[in-house]
Amino acid sequence: MKKSQILIPLLSLLAHSLFSQSPIILPNPSFCYDLGAIRDFTCPSNSGYYDPNRFVIRVIDAPGTALGTDVYLKEVRLIVQHTWVADLEIRLVSPGGKSALLTADNGGGENNYGVPAFRDCGSFASFSMASCDPIPPTGAPYISQPYLPQESFYVFNDSVTSPVGDWTLLICDDTEQDSGRLHFVELVFEPIECLPVTGIQVLGQDTTSLVLEWFPADGCAQAQTYLEYGPKGFTPGAGSSAGPQGTVVLAGCPPFVLTGLAPDSDYDIYLRKTCGPGRFSGNSCPVGIRTACLPPGPSVVEEFDQAGNSLQSLCGDTCSWEGIWKNDAQGTFDWILYSGKTPTQGTGPSAGVSGAGKYVYLEASGNQCQGEAILSSGCFQLNKRGSDACHFSFYYHMWGPNTGSLKLEVSQDGVRWDSLWQQSGDQGDSWHKAYLSLSPYPDGATLQFRFTGKKGSGPLGDIALDRIAVHGSVYLGPASVSFYADADGDGYGNPDRTVWLCAENPPAGYVRQSGDCNDQDPGINPAAAEVPCDGIDNNCNGIEDDVFLPPPLVISDTICSGDLPVLQASPVLGDFVLWYAQPVGGDGIAVSELFYPDIPPSQDGGKNVYRFYAEAVDAQFRCFSSQRAEAVVVVNPLPEGSLAQEPGFCPLARRLTWADW
Repeated sequence: MKKSQILIPLLSLLAHSLFSQSPIILPNPSFCYDLGAIRDFTCPSNSGYYDPNRFVIRVIDAPGTALGTDVYLKEVRLIVQHTWVADLEIRLVSPGGKSALLTADNGGGENNYGVPAFRDCGSFASFSMASCDPIPPTGAPYISQPYLPQESFYVFNDSVTSPVGDWTLLICDDTEQDSGRLHFVELVFEPIECLPVTGIQVLGQDTTSLVLEWFPADGCAQAQTYLEYGPKGFTPGAGSSAGPQGTVVLAGCPPFVLTGLAPDSDYDIYLRKTCGPGRFSGNSCPVGIRTACLPPGPSVVEEFDQAGNSLQSLCGDTCSWEGIWKNDAQGTFDWILYSGKTPTQGTGPSAGVSGAGKYVYLEASGNQCQGEAILSSGCFQLNKRGSDACHFSFYYHMWGPNTGSLKLEVSQDGVRWDSLWQQSGDQGDSWHKAYLSLSPYPDGATLQFRFTGKKGSGPLGDIALDRIAVHGSVYLGPASVSFYADADGDGYGNPDRTVWLCAENPPAGYVRQSGDCNDQDPGINPAAAEVPCDGIDNNCNGIEDDVFLPPPLVISDTICSGDLPVLQASPVLGDFVLWYAQPVGGDGIAVSELFYPDIPPSQDGGKNVYRFYAEAVDAQFRCFSSQRAEAVVVVNPLPEGSLAQEPGFCPLARRLTWADW
């Protein structure tokens, strides 16, 4: 680093005064190469001593006789060899004594204006009134383009001074240790056809208008001045014609009031003037402005100071509080209610907007904070109070090299969300205020808002919000009505796709009733009948498949002792029937809809009752009856004695055996 300025010894000042350089006389353009030395430390800062290096440029020819009347200085070209150009101040003085600063203390620690190594002097630094780019503090040797001088060349245009004569280039070195040489200088003059307008200034502005002045304004009563404005970055037209997206108005003489602008909007403004019939100057350099915002007073403000206790939570922890704005369950991590400095150094605010109080923020440290954190509002009824701008405002803080993104959206139905605003990346260690318009939405509309934040690629990038306000609208309360997405239209919604709305009626594609376990199939919902053994939870009861079949329908039998009984079971659902000897448990004793149990003959001469149990089962033996159906065999005794004819209740029949079956 170059050492800082030191006190100037008296003997050093005396030495400079004794050996001051006599002016060097140069033609225009000068010869190329090594025109004279640039002495070191000729204008020490704050010393009262001033002995610049003087180079007189003798102009003997120019396309006009009076500066500002028929000729003007368009450009200054020069090559200066110097090992620390940030020491230099370069100024030009006209034959009439008017002075304009070309550059002062620019270039950083770099070397040279122009490139001294090229002996044809073709690589020069240029200062031109046709440029719109001021010389930057770094970037020597400044050969990529012409730069706007630090003071306007139009100061020379007094309409009296002739361009022919001695112009003086003054080069000051204000710090010790570095010196150099002048290698080339040229003054470029052009006839005045129509000088472009410069020096545009905004004297005042409000929501939809602003007051402008400009230089030069001479002759404005006779000549016409055209002002063209359009959105930031638009391409202007020429003459009296506007460019794409531009609007042209006649500006007259300054000051001029430009009206009809949109509130809270960015514009570029250009000026050009007439110079006779059909002749126009070029466009001025653009002036960027942003119109003001004059909202109605805030009707609802959330500053989070009354929301609850500050939480010492870190990334991934759940955070809840009372208030208009709350964490949305659809987010993958939470905003944190906090006060004071965030835990990670080099990011996050040190306090709320007021310098104290609470705010909410996203902690960027920790792998748990992936996806989105959503901060949702309650319900507002829009009242724009006759204003077409600035209906919603908030403060945001986004600081750190790893800062992610933040966006604000609005919805009328809680399902479709419109983007209102978004920002990403490091915005510096300060709170910024944003004003937003809700003009596309009608008065009386019910609106919800949500902020969505995403962390960046590292831990240094906390995002914070504070003092969220609506201007004129009325708070209706929290969004308390839940609706569920019903993609298959069966009247039951997906519990995993819930919206909390302000309206009583569901939006299109949503229903009040939840519980659908397959929202792509209208035949599957809580009201559907369960189809046993199909491997599907048809009625959404949480069981992949209800495995119980209804009991089969059975027909019992009454026989005489020694006869073969026949029991019949018909499955209501299922493929087969299993027979058991007991109502629960045990092994099956037959597989058939017709069952011929082997009943022993009566031994005691009395009536006997035998019970068997039928169970329905599917072909894969996965589903069974919820209970077994009972079938009864009643065995009556044989009558005593013999009769010529069998009694009616025990008809003569050959007894069947299992072999017959």
